[in-house]
Amino acid sequence: MRHNGLDELVDGYGVHFYPSNPNPKTPVSERINGLRERALALCTSAKPCWLTEWGFANNDLSCPIHDEKRVKLFQTERSAFETFVKQGRLAAIIYYNWMSKPGFEAPSIFRCGALTDAGKVALSPM
Repeated sequence: MRHNGLDELVDGYGVHFYPSNPNPKTPVSERINGLRERALALCTSAKPCWLTEWGFANNDLSCPIHDEKRVKLFQTERSAFETFVKQGRLAAIIYYNWMSKPGFEAPSIFRCGALTDAGKVALSPM
């Protein structure tokens, strides 16, 4: 995009990024590298990115929800985001999930009639 002159037309970039590694033991440094190489490669402090979609699924749709693994995933991924926020390369982080039936889809952070613990992590201020 930059090579084709888009930087001259925009103030920043909107990026969707769904991490492909759902292992909660993945080190923050590895998550930072993945973001740097893929999702946030265009982001600079002069042209920051808005992360307009991100998240991890929880395929266990039971109530009460069992979301401990996803809480850890969200905490680790947000630690990686923090690096780019501090550099001014990431200006906004929005958790977005398009659902056909509220609360019954794997990426949802609103389940069993309430915001999940993972959702609270995802939506907390940086």
